[in-house]
Amino acid sequence: MAEYEALLLGLQLALELKISAIQVYSDSQLVVNQINSICEVVDPVMADSLSKFASDSSLSSRSVFVEVLDEPSFTKPRVMEISTNPDTPSWTDSIVSFLRDGIVPEDRQEAMKLRKKASRYTLVNGVLYKRSFSLPLLRCLSPYEAEYALREVHEGVCGSHVGARTLAHKVLRQGYYWPNMYKDATHFVQKCPKCQFFAHLTHQPAEELTTLVAPWPFAQ
Repeated sequence: MAEYEALLLGLQLALELKISAIQVYSDSQLVVNQINSICEVVDPVMADSLSKFASDSSLSSRSVFVEVLDEPSFTKPRVMEISTNPDTPSWTDSIVSFLRDGIVPEDRQEAMKLRKKASRYTLVNGVLYKRSFSLPLLRCLSPYEAEYALREVHEGVCGSHVGARTLAHKVLRQGYYWPNMYKDATHFVQKCPKCQFFAHLTHQPAEELTTLVAPWPFAQ
């Protein structure tokens, strides 16, 4: 009878507030069908009970306690904020500035290092590429673009969650380059949840192998 009590209390409150239109939602399909005249009460005992509930004035005098929480009932885990702003300084900025505008550091040693490093790069339509002996020009990626490339190759549409070395070689064959490709690929694979859950277990013993000398030539 709790469903009927809640419905009657809500309707009485709507009448007191002079509400002309109201939408009632209930988890009980029986109550909804009875209100919409789809189901009828056949049992006379149930009909008498409903009529008593409808005419009972004590329902409106009941007190309903509502608890209001001022703060969450559980503590949310804190997540470290990671900046993914593509406008952050990149390793390509100094090389692009030198190749495009001839800007070098004030330090003589740093300027010499930059000139030697920039000789292995070139600008094509404002985009930095790395020269290679056996490969075509490789497009240089910023840290933000490098992370996106690793994610797409590793777990994208055609991704197969390969290892770190294979992942770095796949990105390289696609025509991209940035320093520490293998190191970044290793860190990316180590942070992949699916690779951690479904990777092959290492059965190699934790201690060094002990060398055993077999006396087979003299064995009986």
